[in-house]
Amino acid sequence: MIAAMETFHHVFTGAAPLRFAGAAGLALAERLEGAKRQVMRHALGLQR
Repeated sequence: MIAAMETFHHVFTGAAPLRFAGAAGLALAERLEGAKRQVMRHALGLQR
């Protein structure tokens, strides 16, 4: 899990287009509160 997180960190902090895509994805996730909540529930195993 730590290796996967390190890989994502290196990918999205490297080249400018990937940095932009990562920032845009995070901004979109913050605006879609319902979708964010559903993803978090699924990640925590609370979704049936």
